[in-house]
Amino acid sequence: YGGRVRVGPLRRFTAVIGPNGAGKSNLMDAISFVLCVQTRQLRGNNLRDLVHRAPGESDVDAAQRVASVALVLTPWPFDGSPAGPKAPDTAAGERRFMRSIRASGASEYQVDDVVVSVEVYKQELEALGIALKSRSFLVFQNEVEGVATRSSKQLGAFFEDISGSGELKSEYDAKRAEKDAAESDSMFAFKKKKGMTAEKKVMKEQREEAEKFKRLQSKLADGRVEYSLFRLYHLERALGSAAADKEEASDRSDAAHASLAALEEDFATAKKAFAAQNKKRTLLARTVAAKQKENSGHQPEFVKVNAEIAKIDSKLESDEKEIEALRNTARRHERELAALQNTLDEVAAAQQAVEREEAASQAGLVSEAAVDEYRRLKDEAAAQTSVQQVEIESAIRAYTLASQRASASEVKKSELEQRRQSGLSEVEELRSRVKSLLAEIAANESEQTILEKQLHVVRAMQLERSKRRTELERIIEESSDRLREAKVDVIESSRERAFSEAYDRMKELFPGVIGRLSELCKPTQTKYREAIAVVFGKMMDAVVVDNDHTGAECIRYLKEQRIGMLTFLPLAQLRPPQLDERLRTIGGTARLVIDVLQFDEAHAQAVLYAAGSAMVCDSLDEARALRFGGRDQAPRKIKICSLDGSLLEKSGFMTGGTMSRGDGQRAKKWERADLDAIKRRRDAAATELEAIDATVDLSALERDIADAERTTAGAVNLIDLLAALRGASLREQDDMLSSRASACRRRVQFMQQDVEGSNAKIRQLETHTERLEKDLRSLVKELKADRKVERERKATLETLRSNIDALENRVFGDFAERHGMASVSEFEEKVVRRADNLRERRLRLDMQRGKLESQLQYERSKDVSTPVEQLSSEMERLQQRREVLTRRRDKIVQKKKDVQGELEDLEAKQLESEEEFRQLEATVAQKKKQLKKAADDAVELKKLVTLEADKYEQLRSKKFEFLGECKLEHIALPFVDGTTLVDDIEAVEGGDLEERREAQPSQAPSEGGDTVPMDVTEGAEEMNEEQLMGMDRELDFSQLSRKLREAKAGEAQKRFERIFEEELNKVKAELEALAPNLRATEHLSEVQERVDEANKSFDAARERAAKATREFEEIRALRHKRFMQCFQKVADTIDAVYKQLTRSRVYPMGGTAYLSLESQEEPFLGGVKFNAMPPTKRFRDMDQLSGGERSVAALALLFAVQDFSPAPFFVLDEVDAALDNLNVGKIAAYLQGRADELQTIVISLKDSLYEKAEGLVGIYREAEGNVSRVLTLDLTEFADQSSTGGGSLSQQFGSEAPVLSSRHATPAVSTTAVPTQ
Repeated sequence: YGGRVRVGPLRRFTAVIGPNGAGKSNLMDAISFVLCVQTRQLRGNNLRDLVHRAPGESDVDAAQRVASVALVLTPWPFDGSPAGPKAPDTAAGERRFMRSIRASGASEYQVDDVVVSVEVYKQELEALGIALKSRSFLVFQNEVEGVATRSSKQLGAFFEDISGSGELKSEYDAKRAEKDAAESDSMFAFKKKKGMTAEKKVMKEQREEAEKFKRLQSKLADGRVEYSLFRLYHLERALGSAAADKEEASDRSDAAHASLAALEEDFATAKKAFAAQNKKRTLLARTVAAKQKENSGHQPEFVKVNAEIAKIDSKLESDEKEIEALRNTARRHERELAALQNTLDEVAAAQQAVEREEAASQAGLVSEAAVDEYRRLKDEAAAQTSVQQVEIESAIRAYTLASQRASASEVKKSELEQRRQSGLSEVEELRSRVKSLLAEIAANESEQTILEKQLHVVRAMQLERSKRRTELERIIEESSDRLREAKVDVIESSRERAFSEAYDRMKELFPGVIGRLSELCKPTQTKYREAIAVVFGKMMDAVVVDNDHTGAECIRYLKEQRIGMLTFLPLAQLRPPQLDERLRTIGGTARLVIDVLQFDEAHAQAVLYAAGSAMVCDSLDEARALRFGGRDQAPRKIKICSLDGSLLEKSGFMTGGTMSRGDGQRAKKWERADLDAIKRRRDAAATELEAIDATVDLSALERDIADAERTTAGAVNLIDLLAALRGASLREQDDMLSSRASACRRRVQFMQQDVEGSNAKIRQLETHTERLEKDLRSLVKELKADRKVERERKATLETLRSNIDALENRVFGDFAERHGMASVSEFEEKVVRRADNLRERRLRLDMQRGKLESQLQYERSKDVSTPVEQLSSEMERLQQRREVLTRRRDKIVQKKKDVQGELEDLEAKQLESEEEFRQLEATVAQKKKQLKKAADDAVELKKLVTLEADKYEQLRSKKFEFLGECKLEHIALPFVDGTTLVDDIEAVEGGDLEERREAQPSQAPSEGGDTVPMDVTEGAEEMNEEQLMGMDRELDFSQLSRKLREAKAGEAQKRFERIFEEELNKVKAELEALAPNLRATEHLSEVQERVDEANKSFDAARERAAKATREFEEIRALRHKRFMQCFQKVADTIDAVYKQLTRSRVYPMGGTAYLSLESQEEPFLGGVKFNAMPPTKRFRDMDQLSGGERSVAALALLFAVQDFSPAPFFVLDEVDAALDNLNVGKIAAYLQGRADELQTIVISLKDSLYEKAEGLVGIYREAEGNVSRVLTLDLTEFADQSSTGGGSLSQQFGSEAPVLSSRHATPAVSTTAVPTQ
């Protein structure tokens, strides 16, 4: 724009129009410039590009140019007159805003002709409702679609600018940062305070713990002394009682051994008599078994004959049913023949009646003269109608021929249908027979399958059992040979048997019993057996259990049974010594005992406990060198044994020479274990061999029979066979199954041949029936054609007769009246035609008689007697076979009865022999029981002696060990002389107590079985050790209470021990749980000071956090309130605006538009989603809508925003570019409807929009000077003419200052006198 240009006056709805390139959008730039819109929105890179430069103007002149835009806002008139805004110079409350720019780029701002800063300038504009940040009242060219397709974040920012909540963003972020920092400081202070408090609490606890530790130490020492004195007091009491019991048991044992010798002699005599009777009984049993086998040998043949008789009975029953059916068919055939004959007789009688009626009619109604006259007149008429008569005779012949042909076809059709029905009935009967035969075949095949399957099982089992019998006999023979070679049939002593039985019983009673140590481990080589047995000693017989509870239960059982003593090793409580791994590297033949044993890892604890670090080597010399050392090696304090059984103890004692009987027996345990396994294998093989001929399991056969019965509806019946198979041997079962299966196969073959013959006959009959049906179909077609011809010829005949009747009436004249007839036709009907009818009836009866005679001949040709005769012959043959089988069965039954009688006699003798055998067996058992009881009593007494001696030694050893434990644990036991056990503790600790205990004298068996010490000096050493442990000194029990002294042995004593142990364990647990800090009191005061300081810091941080949180919540609530006020208003308005912009006569409801928030709590941090659904369109994203649909949606959003934040005016730059005329008209109507409340300036090229404006601003380019010029036109003056369709528009040049108006103010755009762009 060059020079000073005024645009206006601007009405409530003004349209800016002009050709492309005329400068319409420059007006938009001018408005944006004066409203301080950012430069990037204008069409220029810099503001100085906006200054107009005339063509040919020098740079100096151009540099002096100034461009400015003035915006004048004038209030609306309140009287509502249509004159538009008032003139700017006379309007009250007018506001003038002007912005100028120099070529240098410097801007100047004026408000009401007063120069102000840009901040004040913007504040004044915003005070009038012009939101510069959101600029929602300015819609630039090509931006309208972008409004609708903004992302949710962009829409959220847009709403923040409109609502003003964006102004609080920086303050919100700052307050949030302050809040987070304050909360972090508060949390840090809290954690620090919590840590200090916890440290203070720990210091207090540690101080109390140290004090408690000292108290518990004193309490533990006193308790251990009292508990030890209690146990030692009752040990000494038990030692005195054990010595007396030992002497008494020895006397009772001597008397029991004398009684045992007498009972053994009586038992030997009774045993001989029992063996003789047993032999006799065995021979008789074999005889009975042979006779039973002979008796059962008849059973297969009996079952086979019975089965065949049952099958014949079944066949006879089915044949009886079949012959009855055939007889019924024959009787039905005879009835049909009789019925046909009766019908034929009736037809013959009817023929005779017709003949009589013909004779009667000849004597009939009129005289012979009348008939002659009729015939004369008829001949005359015939002469006159000769031609017609020829035609009618020809027609009669043709009709008669057609009628006869049709009747013959009817008869033939009936005959064919009867023959077809007869064939179908016969086919149905044959099919029923085939079905019955097939069911019977299926049942027999099912039975055959079951039999062959079971036969296969039996034969496979026979083969398998034959192989197994050979294998078992080989095992028995080999095992017996090995047992004879090893001479294993030795008699165990009664003591060994008692222990073995007790051990087996304990394994059954107590699941925790694992096994003997000798059973759980085995030498890797045979040569190590004797050496390992010597090392293990009595541990070889030890029983390994899972825990001490099981061991206690086993000991209680042994006591109750009074069997003797056994050692038990509880795996859960065993603590074996640490294995010295260096011993594995010694070299030579020396090996650790643990390394030459095979055992399960689960039992390693028990084996290691028994073996320890003991070693074995090949020779005694090597053992000595390892134990005592030599020139090249130092002595080793180890336990080692040579292969010959020589043992060197840790203490240096050595035992050797002949191996003791006990060690020898233990060494043979592994050999006996192998032989026991062989013996068990032999016995198992013998047992299996005895049962190998047992009958086969028939459960699978029973299931197959039950399944077959269900499948065949009971047609398969093998119950009799199942009963016969039970108790039969495999050979007998084989015979019965094969014979029954063969019979099934034969029956199936016979029935299949019968089925094939029946099927062939069915096929023949079906072929014949199909041929009859084909002939019948052809005959039906011919019959239809014949009937049609008959009808046609009858119609022709009727026509000819009508013509002839007319001629005849003229010839006959009054003939009918003279003879009392109404007409000649009546005369012919009563006289002539009656004769004709009789002839026709006779003809029909002749045809029916011929048909019946033909059918009767066909039925008589059928042969229904031959099948009955054949089946009767077959039944006679089966009946004869049944009688033969019945006689054979009776003979078998008689043989069985004879054998059964002999068997009953033998069984009676066997019962007598068994009774005598049982009596002798009872006698032997009684003697054996008495002998066993005496032997057990002697053994028990012997064991009792040993037990009492062992008990005494165990109690003494227990006291010795307990004193050693007390000394090792520094328990100050008081003596009567005033000293304690720990007074000489240093002297005791200087020695090797364990070595001294191992150095106890080794003992070797003497000839009498007692043990004697090998060295006299060993007793002295033992006494010295006992003296060292205080065994010879009297303990002071005075501090024990009377209640503890008088506690009885058993449960009372155990209860006190448990109380002591629980109390001591409780104190120990408390001590172990304590970790006292003796400097805890000093540290407590320092921690208290740090706690006070931390509390102050925490209180200050908490106050700061509360204040920051409160301030943040205030600014957050304010921001939320502003945003939601704007959003709620726009969301409530937009749907109505969009409906108004999209409704039409076709779609009066319009479309749907709505807004939604991504975040409800803090919507300004989330986004705003905008969705619109045009009419008839389903929901889709905004970017999937067309350009026009997006433009309408964007305008609806802008109009809704305008309702919340109304600007003084609304400027739209070619927003209708993507809209069709219909939508442009809707936009124009909407703007026109809101003109009273919203001033709108629209730049547009579409007449459907600007023709509805109140005023036009025309912009055109002037060729001279290449500048834009402005014209204005007030369209309100032409409103009446436009509505009536008359008149024309005229241009009006604006001489007044242009004005932009709104509800509150009207803006005007002006420029300075200096040329501008």
